[in-house]
Amino acid sequence: MDEEQFNYELGKIEEEANKEPPTSNVFHYKHEARSMMTALRTKLVDLCKADPGDHEMLLRCAKVNLMIGSNLFEVESFQEGYEYVERAELMVQVVRNKREYDWNRAFIKGILEQIRTKFDEGADRLTSGLLMDIYNMAGYHWCSRGSTEKALKVLNHAEAIYRDFDKWATEQGVPRLMDADVLDDGTCEGKSDLVKLRAKVEGSYTSTLFYLAQVYGNESKSTESSKYCHLTLQRQLASKKEFDRQEWAVNALGLCSFYLSGNDYGASRHCIEAADKVFAGLTEDEKNDERAQQTYANIHQAYAKWAYYLVKYYRDEQTGLKDDEEPTPPQSFPIDWWVNFPCEIPEPHQPEPIPKGSAGWPIVLKYFKEAMAHWDEALKWYIFDGFVTDNIQIRQDISQFYKVLLQWDVHEDRYGLMIDRHAAVHLKRAELLKDIPGQLNEKHFLNYMRQTWYELGEIYNEVSELRILQRNKKDLITGKPLSKNAVNKIMNKAVKYFEQFTDSFHLEDGKPPSDMDPDMCHAYISARMHAIRVRSKTYSTSAKQEYEQLQLAIAEYNELVTWAEAHPQWESKLCKEDTTRLQIELAKEMNRLLPSKMRDIQKAFMR
Repeated sequence: MDEEQFNYELGKIEEEANKEPPTSNVFHYKHEARSMMTALRTKLVDLCKADPGDHEMLLRCAKVNLMIGSNLFEVESFQEGYEYVERAELMVQVVRNKREYDWNRAFIKGILEQIRTKFDEGADRLTSGLLMDIYNMAGYHWCSRGSTEKALKVLNHAEAIYRDFDKWATEQGVPRLMDADVLDDGTCEGKSDLVKLRAKVEGSYTSTLFYLAQVYGNESKSTESSKYCHLTLQRQLASKKEFDRQEWAVNALGLCSFYLSGNDYGASRHCIEAADKVFAGLTEDEKNDERAQQTYANIHQAYAKWAYYLVKYYRDEQTGLKDDEEPTPPQSFPIDWWVNFPCEIPEPHQPEPIPKGSAGWPIVLKYFKEAMAHWDEALKWYIFDGFVTDNIQIRQDISQFYKVLLQWDVHEDRYGLMIDRHAAVHLKRAELLKDIPGQLNEKHFLNYMRQTWYELGEIYNEVSELRILQRNKKDLITGKPLSKNAVNKIMNKAVKYFEQFTDSFHLEDGKPPSDMDPDMCHAYISARMHAIRVRSKTYSTSAKQEYEQLQLAIAEYNELVTWAEAHPQWESKLCKEDTTRLQIELAKEMNRLLPSKMRDIQKAFMR
């Protein structure tokens, strides 16, 4: 059986395996294809036994064994499939190390351990690609079974085979993948056999990197997983071969999130732009696919989040700086594997620093407008009906960007107008969020309802603080201070939302819970403290009303302190925020101070 006839047989098998199966038996054509593989393998074994020195025939037999193993993996016969993969490996190792395959000897797995890491100078490197394919299949098998250690072991063997081949091929004058004379369609038609072999081995190595990314991802080792994912994506582009552009874009966006988590805005932006560029290469029909439309929305969301996190980074860096100090620009990730994506996009670079105060306002506003345009596009796909959580998360991000934006809106000469503008921006945030809880089912979306109530409470609290400040500054010549009654309405809304948040933890009788997830204690205590403070600050129409407000505040502080002391989970290792302790200590302090203030009010009332 010559090479042409062998390839013809493989083509028929592949055609059979790829037929659309009946719904009653999704593996029907997989079984049919495996029967054809087994028949071909029988022919090849007979030919190998007839001529033990025909290593080409033995390699063909190894290829068919690998195909049978892959087929068995697909129909979930893992143990039997892996045995065929190991048989394929032994056959290739025999050829690679110029030995003779003993058909009469029982299959001994120990032989493989002896020769896997053996790299003799005389080894046959022409087998490298097939051997790496075998290790990749074994790595896939162990990864899918959750055996990370075994998967890494065989994939590391594949890497070792590649390094050995790379050294040998370089010595033969055959360049690496990035420099190889590969045609635009990814083929090596008309090139030397060594160039074709190099391209084959490089393709196998790309698969090795892909599987390593999966293995490390399953182990939650984000740095290692991102490294191998990045190298896989870069090699897919450099090879010029066809690949799933949509899947590539999704993985590039995942990389963007990794680099963004380390404040490497240059690398993360490079990944977004690469995803955008590669996605643009889809046909119009492909872009109309639902999965593609979601990917397109995710690209827009990535652009928006990039701008938001960049501005937020500088906001956080500027907090607490003196007037003559400037924030520290973000640093690039200290990585040694970085390679630019070859797809005609700008090289990665950290964006220009954002100055403090009003000097940075034009830059921040530009980023904000860009982010809003991208979020508008993302929301065309992530509508509330159908993508509830995604829609809410985008609205929450927009709300937070509005909040961060105000850090740079500082104009001391127009303080009153600035307060009006800040209050208006906070009310825009409220408009984004206020309808969310009423549209959600508490059984399924309670956490999102709580998040929204708490944020709305914070928003109206901030607006009330601004309006109180505006009323108290007598020297303002700009702005429009609100009446006491109007400010009270704002404070009442803050109290309402904070109490909706805390009530969601209470028992049916309205009492605080006897047990609570320690992670929620900080938010629960903070919300109760906010509600008490805001209510006690409302403008009173009489001394009697002010006295009653303080009386209610004392009762609420007492109740909160009593609950906290009776349920010490708020002090557990999961809730050790210093601010939580300070909140309780403040409640105790207010219980000591407020009675004195009440007596003063009572004296004034009795006069």
